[in-house]
Amino acid sequence: MRGHGRAEPAGGAPRLRRPLTRVRVWLLRHGASTTPAGVTIGAGDPPLSDAGRAEAERLTRSLAARPLVAVWSSDLRRAAATAAIVAAPHGLAVATTRALRELDFGAWEGRALGELWHEDPGAARAWEADITATPGTFGESVSDLVERVAEFWHRVELSGETVVVAHRGSLAALQALITEEPFASAFRFPSAWVEAKATHHRPGRSASRSPRRREA
Repeated sequence: MRGHGRAEPAGGAPRLRRPLTRVRVWLLRHGASTTPAGVTIGAGDPPLSDAGRAEAERLTRSLAARPLVAVWSSDLRRAAATAAIVAAPHGLAVATTRALRELDFGAWEGRALGELWHEDPGAARAWEADITATPGTFGESVSDLVERVAEFWHRVELSGETVVVAHRGSLAALQALITEEPFASAFRFPSAWVEAKATHHRPGRSASRSPRRREA
């Protein structure tokens, strides 16, 4: 899956393979950080925990035989460290970008998000009913998140199998952009990988995807 190659037909002259037209894009969530359970971290930048590194190593083993050509990552430490572990066996450098960061939870960074239901029950109920109806106390909206992920995606060159390591929100935004499904669907049912058109200019879209993962 690395672009043009040559095949030797039985009893005939060498023949060019058909150009690669579709590539797999792996959507990997970073390993666990050192943040205590229940604490909200979006734009915050805690490192990977020991458990998170073990998770990254398991991802690495599962992708060891894949013909990866590129690894992209959020620039936050928990994602970039996961991406570096995944990329190392393939001899690839990790390209990081702020565009793949998690949603900025604003006033709720470092707090228990469950408290929102006590402090602003109206906003909490609206957000519970519609994941895109982010409370005004957040640092950005889901629309802002989708816009920055889209800006990233439309300048990526896809020449072969690619890994993107990011966060639940930014991965949902990317999945929705590629598959053209609603953000809420992609957030609720994240896929391990999707397929997109190979291109050197403008990534295309595809409805092809893996079986959906249902973990948070």
